[in-house]
Amino acid sequence: MVSEQKGDDGIFDFLIEGAEVGTIAELLIPDADVIRLYDHYPEPVLRFWEASVPLSAFGPNRDVLVQSMAFNVEMSRSVFCEIVPELGRGRGGLSLVQSKSALPNELHPRGFRKEETLFRVLRDCGACLYFELPHANETAGLTVFGRDNYDYLIENDLIAPE
Repeated sequence: MVSEQKGDDGIFDFLIEGAEVGTIAELLIPDADVIRLYDHYPEPVLRFWEASVPLSAFGPNRDVLVQSMAFNVEMSRSVFCEIVPELGRGRGGLSLVQSKSALPNELHPRGFRKEETLFRVLRDCGACLYFELPHANETAGLTVFGRDNYDYLIENDLIAPE
């Protein structure tokens, strides 16, 4: 179920009940190729697990045990669509921004006190979508930036506001 919350200033906000990671793959805007995941936890369970990771920006990957590893990652739309099945296997959530060009390096959703300010900045930086899913099968927030992106989702029956 999708319910529309607001639509002012070219910002359209929706709630999607029972969402999963794969939900966003169906909603991606075709001509926006940049996907950024924020605070991505490859292993959402609090335990140590084996991983090959760089321990600095200047060294090689090291085979170590890690716990609570989180990072921001940027990729193409096609790479994201390839890994959706991997991401969907866990019970974790997802914080994703889709845009037509790279976003500023310092831009992070947690850097804003007010959600309205975050949304205005994302819109002004050329974002198309912002998808926030706390955990699988929970209510996700979907924010669509720009009337053209909103119209694409409506015209293609990808969302149907109540």
